Amino acid sequence: MKLIRYSNKNDYSNALERWFDRAFSELWSNRWSTLPFEGLRTSEVPVDLYEDADNFYARFELPGVQKKDLKVELKKDSLTVVGERKRKDKEEEQSYAFTRTVSIPEGVKADSVKAQLQEGLLTVTLPKAEQSKPKSITVN
Repeated sequence: MKLIRYSNKNDYSNALERWFDRAFSELWSNRWSTLPFEGLRTSEVPVDLYEDADNFYARFELPGVQKKDLKVELKKDSLTVVGERKRKDKEEEQSYAFTRTVSIPEGVKADSVKAQLQEGLLTVTLPKAEQSKPKSITVN
């Protein structure tokens, strides 16, 4: 009897596995193999938004970005960060521009907003106005 090695290429599990491999390899090669911000959409600049009793905070992840290459703007209800990351390769220099705009709640003291860049994290502190701070009410 002649033995033949069996390989079912039409098996559903193999097809599904090939589909995932192809999808993720294309995603990986087109998007994540590049430097941060190169080829990314502007909405993909990572940002964390949170608050405490006195302030709202927006923390942007901007590795390799210098202070001189950043611009932070506060408009009525939005905070915009515009910047550029520069990279030198032996003889040539490349730069990648990015923009990220996030909505901010009402009740921010615009004249007291502060921004600090430290170790690739830009933290924007937005102090709350007195009328927007929570007030404790005693129950009788």
